[in-house]
Amino acid sequence: MLGYAFTDLHLTAVTLDVFDFNPRALHVYRKVGFTQTGRIEHDLVLDGQPHTTFTMRATAASFAKKGPQL
Repeated sequence: MLGYAFTDLHLTAVTLDVFDFNPRALHVYRKVGFTQTGRIEHDLVLDGQPHTTFTMRATAASFAKKGPQL
């Protein structure tokens, strides 16, 4: 996906949001080059429990240095 975004679409960055209750997604996003750029505490209350949203970003420059991971 990132290769397509940066090579074919010529985007300079891709951002996404992920909730703290999805640690597998957080792990995969970090592995392919996303870094955390922000967080929103108590962004969602689910079953009475507050959850944090993490904002993550991957840039074309960091992707080019790291290379495709998957």
